[in-house]
Amino acid sequence: MRTRLMTLALIFMLTPAPADPASTSAVIFIPGFLGSFLRDTKTKKRVFVTVTSVLWDAQPVSLEQAELQTPPGPDLEPDGVLDGIPALITTVDVYGSMLQKLKTLTGRTIVPFAYDWRKDPYEAVVQLGHQIDDLKAHGFSQIDIVAHSAGGWLTTYYLAYGTQQPSLAKADWSGAKNIRRAVILGTPYNGSMMLFREMVRGTSLPLMGRLLPPDTYASFPAMYAALPQETGHFLDQNGRPLAIALGDPTAWTEYHFGLMARTELPDSILAARAEFISQRLRAGQQFLALLKLPDVANAPEALKVMSVYGNGTPTLDKCFLVTSGGESRLILDVDHPKNDGLNEDLLFADGDGVVSVSSSVMPMPLRSRAQVMTSRAEHQKLTQAADVQAAILKFLN
Repeated sequence: MRTRLMTLALIFMLTPAPADPASTSAVIFIPGFLGSFLRDTKTKKRVFVTVTSVLWDAQPVSLEQAELQTPPGPDLEPDGVLDGIPALITTVDVYGSMLQKLKTLTGRTIVPFAYDWRKDPYEAVVQLGHQIDDLKAHGFSQIDIVAHSAGGWLTTYYLAYGTQQPSLAKADWSGAKNIRRAVILGTPYNGSMMLFREMVRGTSLPLMGRLLPPDTYASFPAMYAALPQETGHFLDQNGRPLAIALGDPTAWTEYHFGLMARTELPDSILAARAEFISQRLRAGQQFLALLKLPDVANAPEALKVMSVYGNGTPTLDKCFLVTSGGESRLILDVDHPKNDGLNEDLLFADGDGVVSVSSSVMPMPLRSRAQVMTSRAEHQKLTQAADVQAAILKFLN
C-alpha cells in the first residue's frame, strides 16, 4: 500500500494535468533489475544507492538473512525509480534522461513504477496490476508501458495473464485489455548468464562490491527466474558442452554454485540454503516458462508492441567447468580463462553485454504484434540512446 501511495503521488509531481481531463492518458515506466532505489523501512534513509552507502556506509541488501546466514542488512522498501547514480560531483544517468524525454515530449502523465527488484517478480506483477487499476479509477483511459530488462518480464506477464497466480495462470490477455501500447527493451526471456556470474562472483558494478556481494545476490528470489534453464551453458576444458542445467538444484550442491559455495557453514545452514535454491528454482522456472507463452493465441490486434534489443557487444553466454584431480572448478570470463589455456571466445554470444540476442527474442504470440528495433547500445544504456528514445517517442505518439 505504501508503494502504491508513493507512486500515485509521483504521478502529479512529474507532469501537469493533461489539457483534456476527459481523455487522460498515462505512460508507466518500469525499470529493470537494480532499477529502483531502496530505503530502510524504519529510518527512511536510502541504502541503495547513495554516495554515502557506496563509499562509507555500505550495507548488503540481502534477503533471507536469518535463515540462510546471508550478510546482514536492514529491511528495505522501494524509494522511486533510479533516475541516476549520485557521484561526488555529478550524477550518472540511468533512467533520468528517458523519464525526462517522456515527460517533456509526450505531454502525458508519466508514472515511474518502482518495485523491489530483489523479490519474486510475480509480487511486482500484482503491484503493477494495482497501479493500473488505480490509474483507471482516476480517469486515465489510455495507458501505455515502457519497460526495460526485467521490467519486460512484468509487462509480458501482465499483458498475457493479468495478475493470475503462476500456479493457476491461463493466458487470456486480460492485462492487454487495459494497455494501448507497450515498449519492451532488452528483456532476457531466456535468462542471462551475466546474472549467474553475479551470483557466484558478486557485482561487476564499480564500488558496489560491499552492497552486492555473491551471497547477497544469491539471496534474491528474482535471480532464479533470470537464469538460463536449458543445458549448453557449461563447457569442459575442451570446449565441449556439458549436460549441466542451472535449473537443476542438484548441480548447485554438487558444484558449489552460489549459496552452496561456503562449504564451511554448518550442515543445518547448508540444508536451508539447498532447500531455498530448490524452491526458488521451481518458482523461477514456472515464471519464465509462462513468459514463453506456450500454446497461446496471438496478442489482441488492438495491442501495439515495440521490441528493442541490443546487438554488437560480446555477451557472456557460457562458462567453463574444469575437472582436475576429482575437483571441479568454475571458470568465467572474469577469471581470465586464457591463463588456463582455454578459448575465451567460446564463452560469448552476440548481445548487449548482459542479454544475448537469442534471449531477447519475444515469444511469438507477442512478437506477432511487435515493431522490432535493434540498437548498438549496451544493456544499461538502451534507454539512454538517442535513436532509441526517438523511436519510442514516435511509437507512443
